[in-house]
Amino acid sequence: MKQITLRDLDESTSRAVRDLAAREGISLNKAVLRLLKSATASRERPGKRIGAALDRYFGQWTRAEAAAFRKAVAVFEQIDPEQWK
Repeated sequence: MKQITLRDLDESTSRAVRDLAAREGISLNKAVLRLLKSATASRERPGKRIGAALDRYFGQWTRAEAAAFRKAVAVFEQIDPEQWK
């Protein structure tokens, strides 16, 4: 199916589509497709869907902030040989 016409779209749903399109800098069509895919993803792979609560934070760090974070947590990547005897 390549085309669907929507009728009687309520104001809050219309606003949600427009807000997503504006926030992401995408067309209304792409916003609707993204929302439909998101809504049906759990049916395609039950139990495998990961929540989207933190999605708005992805890609927010600058390269400098990401480097500083990696440096700060590097100590957690080290293995203490004494602990593994």
